[in-house]
Amino acid sequence: MLVADLQDVRKVYDGGVVALKGATIMLESGRVHCVLGRNGAGKTTLLRILATQLSPTSGRVYLFGFDALKEPGRVRDKLAVIPQGARLLPVLTPWDHVFNYLLLRGFGFSEARRRAREALELLELEEYSNVSALKLSGGMRQRVLVAMCISSCADFLLMDEPTVGLDPLARRRVWSAISKVVREEGRTVLLTTHYLEEAEVLSEKVVILHGGRVLSQGSPQELRAGIPERVRVDIHGDVGCDLSVYGRVRPYGRLVRVLTDEKRAEELSALALKKGLTVEVAPVTFEDVFVELVGLDGGEHV
Repeated sequence: MLVADLQDVRKVYDGGVVALKGATIMLESGRVHCVLGRNGAGKTTLLRILATQLSPTSGRVYLFGFDALKEPGRVRDKLAVIPQGARLLPVLTPWDHVFNYLLLRGFGFSEARRRAREALELLELEEYSNVSALKLSGGMRQRVLVAMCISSCADFLLMDEPTVGLDPLARRRVWSAISKVVREEGRTVLLTTHYLEEAEVLSEKVVILHGGRVLSQGSPQELRAGIPERVRVDIHGDVGCDLSVYGRVRPYGRLVRVLTDEKRAEELSALALKKGLTVEVAPVTFEDVFVELVGLDGGEHV
């Protein structure tokens, strides 16, 4: 079943800035979907359109089979959103935020208490449930926002960079919480992120936006298969020859990365070691895939 079906969606802001250029995306229910892209790629615009907070200039948007542009009220109770730049009220506690959010969504006191307690436990915040937000770290405040979103009974959770500013351990707690509600409750999650590892580990479908266009979409495995090379060779220093005969060359300061196959990787490594250079050989990563698709230049920013 499709939770969201976007067809040729275009968004032009006042002043002529084009944020989305004909995006066509279909999102299946019961999965984690991730939108990747550089700053200005159109990620937040896409999320706001899906959240019915922003109307596209043209195109069609269907949520749960309803025309979300004509009947947004039919779908809004099925959505929960962490918007970009969301902030807690400093004087309120994590409990206050989650509990009152649930009351506003129409839950009774008993159910709101139960769901608030479970959400705070899931994000490992129960110890801080009665501490004012003013005294919480930035990472804890971010986890409270995730708890609010997850605590709802919404079928479609939309999260704009939910793990920004979190340390690696806290980020994995959020990953675990998201995976649990998808796996055990069959909910659907769409999140935007700059963390490539997050997209690869957490999501079943990745949408890569660049300059307002859908550059590529598919599972992490499908996107990884989109480039033919399987090995990367990192060389620290100058080999003194044309490395392009071994594969695709990507300079990063004094480090040079060559994407290649196993046979040529072995040959190139032997050559670099013979010249006394430091060499690292590893499988191609999802980061390499992203860089190959998007490029290292400034590109289009919207």
